[in-house]
Amino acid sequence: MESEVYALLPRNADDVDLDQMDAVPAGPEVDVVDDLELVGAKERMAVVQISGDESSLTFYTNCSLPYLVLHFWNSNRFVSINIALVDDKRQKRVFNLSNKRSIVTVDKNVCFLPMEVVEGWQRVNLDLGGLLSNAFGTNFVSCLELQVCGTCKLARAFFQNKDFADNELPEFLRVCRPDLL
Repeated sequence: MESEVYALLPRNADDVDLDQMDAVPAGPEVDVVDDLELVGAKERMAVVQISGDESSLTFYTNCSLPYLVLHFWNSNRFVSINIALVDDKRQKRVFNLSNKRSIVTVDKNVCFLPMEVVEGWQRVNLDLGGLLSNAFGTNFVSCLELQVCGTCKLARAFFQNKDFADNELPEFLRVCRPDLL
């Protein structure tokens, strides 16, 4: 099966440019910076740095691919990921994943989930259909919005139709990029 992906960040193999993304930065500290740690000493990689509780980056989309992949860096500071989904009952459901929380709470159409992150770079693959099924007993139709808040660096954000191995993805979305080794 060919990999079907919809990239939010980066949109393609070119450098990251906030003006060219379908994203809305908010707050005082959302910038594109070069990160040397991510790819090693051979080359720098442009990433979006979000700093502070009042800063966020929001992607508006209507994507029906059921897996969301985020590749981000955390410095043991607070970070949250808000995902707005539509289910098969035509209800808008919101998931708030945060390392501020320690318990799962489901309240009407909102699910609050604790997120355990370690310091440094990590790749998270979220099964949106599984989240909806477990929290609300419904099926995934599409993702409307993705918002990343708090303090972190975001290198990649994309949707995929199944959980692909890193080497099955387009080169610009891979964590292990052979052109940089």
